[in-house]
Amino acid sequence: MKFLTITIDYLPMAGGVARYTDTFCEAFGSDMTVVADLGTIHTSEIKRPFAVTYKPFMQRNWPRWMGAVHELARYEVDLVFTHHVLPLGVACLMNKRRTNTDYVVVLHGMDFELATRNMWKRWITKQVLREARLVVANTHALARRVRVFADVETVVVHPQPYISPADPIRAETFNLLSVGRLIERKGIQRVLQALIMIPHLHDRVRYHILGGSGAYEQTIRELINDLHLSDIVILTVDPTDEQIQRAYQQADLFVLPTLTRPGDREGFGIVYLEAAQFGIPSIATNMSGVDEAVIDGETGLLVETDQQLIDAITTLIHDDVRRKQLGDQAKERALSSRAMIEDLKTSLGL
Repeated sequence: MKFLTITIDYLPMAGGVARYTDTFCEAFGSDMTVVADLGTIHTSEIKRPFAVTYKPFMQRNWPRWMGAVHELARYEVDLVFTHHVLPLGVACLMNKRRTNTDYVVVLHGMDFELATRNMWKRWITKQVLREARLVVANTHALARRVRVFADVETVVVHPQPYISPADPIRAETFNLLSVGRLIERKGIQRVLQALIMIPHLHDRVRYHILGGSGAYEQTIRELINDLHLSDIVILTVDPTDEQIQRAYQQADLFVLPTLTRPGDREGFGIVYLEAAQFGIPSIATNMSGVDEAVIDGETGLLVETDQQLIDAITTLIHDDVRRKQLGDQAKERALSSRAMIEDLKTSLGL
């Protein structure tokens, strides 16, 4: 069979959706073709086990998705995948009505929230979901919402880690790690504030922040200086995959206490599973979606308040036995999550 993924969010773009899309496509190997319109983002040829074409197919004027309809008409495939219920889901729906080509919609969380915010969007989103051959959600919580909203069966496939696991590298210091875009809702400022409350541990703790440049970068730099944490905080902006992998290898504890902001929230958190691959437990915020990436008391600790964050960090710094137990269980769960993509293939009859 031949498969096509049409997308407006793909490598080399940073962020979870781009990486989830890539690992998702990788599961279909050379049978997959990716067509990506990344706007003004500079692209270059990348080596993947499937064909990748970068081209501007979105129209400048409304309806912008009509350009995607024309692009889809150029391909003879058995199944189309889209990771954007709006607007590309509409293009897939129109293409199905014209060519009878089935499509699969993959939902990530915020895309579904944005697609259900007004009457018109809710109506067209229901049409897109109900005519899809299959709907995929990145969490069980999202799948339940979709079933209630559109009365469609939904398969869950958790995002898969993008960074390959490697053997740990032990360091003399205790290394805390955060990986994520430098934006407010990632909660890095909460970790910095927590660190000033445990000054007695500064001689043995180092906090490594690796993140793609974002609107909050300057604020984070100022916080590090204002809180006098320059000696224990190492900030790396726009790290390479190799730098991220090495940071995971050297980390003892992963911390990313995300926040919810209007129009933006953590849908799952691939980085928690990436850390888990390396046997690293995580501290995360107790919120829907994230609580499937980090299982409280099993693969890490979920917190809500700043005091709970401080207590969790302190507890796992001191308790080597519990930290190792959580890390071992996290690693086991990360490996088992890979079976989800095979379950998806079974649902599609592949």
